[in-house]
Amino acid sequence: MSIENNILSRLGVTGTDHINEKCRTVIVSALKDNPLSFAEEYLLRREWHKIIDGLKLLMVNHHAEKGIIALSKSDRPVIADLKRCVEDCDNIDLFFIDDFYPAADQAILIYEITGQPFSRATPAALSGSLVYDLPTVINIYEAVTEKTPVTRRLLTCTGEVALPSLVLGHLGVSFREVIELCGGATIGEYVILSGAPARGAVITDIDTPVTKSTTTITVLPADHELVKERSQSIGAQIRKSKSVCNQCSFCTELCPVYLLGDKLYPHLIMRQIAYGLAEPEEVIMGVLLCSECGICEVFACPHKLSPRAVNKEIKERLKQEAQPESLLSGQMNGHIGDGQISGQINGLISGQLQPRSNRDYRKVPFERLADLFSVGRYAEPPKMELLETTPGQVELLFQEMSAAGILPRVETGEEIEQGSLVAETKMSTGARLHTGISGKVTFLDKERVIIRR
Repeated sequence: MSIENNILSRLGVTGTDHINEKCRTVIVSALKDNPLSFAEEYLLRREWHKIIDGLKLLMVNHHAEKGIIALSKSDRPVIADLKRCVEDCDNIDLFFIDDFYPAADQAILIYEITGQPFSRATPAALSGSLVYDLPTVINIYEAVTEKTPVTRRLLTCTGEVALPSLVLGHLGVSFREVIELCGGATIGEYVILSGAPARGAVITDIDTPVTKSTTTITVLPADHELVKERSQSIGAQIRKSKSVCNQCSFCTELCPVYLLGDKLYPHLIMRQIAYGLAEPEEVIMGVLLCSECGICEVFACPHKLSPRAVNKEIKERLKQEAQPESLLSGQMNGHIGDGQISGQINGLISGQLQPRSNRDYRKVPFERLADLFSVGRYAEPPKMELLETTPGQVELLFQEMSAAGILPRVETGEEIEQGSLVAETKMSTGARLHTGISGKVTFLDKERVIIRR
């Protein structure tokens, strides 16, 4: 069955919203945006043939003329097999990119490779290039060639654990089980950072389940600096901004989105929040372009303010159709629905972007990223011997599937087999959810399903 016949949706592959788009170039990104994740190195060493074959499938599907695998220049020593394989493919090339952050961002990556800047407010397909990450490409290969649904996730477990490791974790297995598999926590009171230091969430419930988007589980002391910063309320952030923001504009001058030419001006947004000075609506709506990379808070701002957190809060309020005037000091009134947001995004686009002339001199070296986020001691490569979970129970969350409605395909008390379809969405292109273990459905509601062996 072909990709066009929706095999990806049926088998639970995520990250394929543009699967039916046509493009000139398909880019596979092997770049890291998380200094605590080492899955990329593992996949490049062990699964290079699936990467190549998955890229070929995507090129056929998108009617693409060319395929590119984007790698960091530091990856050169570990890709001998991949390089030899690519040499036999006339329309697939390797592209090496400087080690800077956030090179893995879709808009930045396309510009680095093609030299054609495009706004983050523009669908990627309009740039002529589409970007996939390594896990998605491998999932696509396995879905099409092996008819294998996505039921496990390759992740890195690190931080204050006895044996930092790469883990092939079942979807729905608890963070607790992953940590125990890695020898357990080495400290008493701890929390978990799920995901990259810039965008990750601080988790206090260690029974939180692994999902398709889980990339890293980092055990941190409860009083870690990053935890303290992420625990600040948005109100505290705004009060701090009112107290110390001196409008130096470093947050804007070093913002990767601004440097690419987009209309994002973090210092003006902070001025609106801190001082209530009226800014054009276009400035405030620029938050929708923010990638939340965190450079503004850990690298640019001398006072460690967080324009990233402010931008995220405004985005969430806009998307939830909340009244943002309490946050924006009356600058914007009324409710803003999805249609209005789309209109505002379109208003941010005006012709061809022109990257700032000093962009190349303001790239943040990737090697500094872990220290900037105070997690440098946890950024050492773990054992490359893969550990695998063997859960007695999985808790599968519906949150990542679709906002269009969930259609459960199991019932409480039902006995199901490994790989069975658990739920799908009302959208034909929505991802489906499958179980990685055989067992009995012991709980089912609108948010989750629990299956026990």
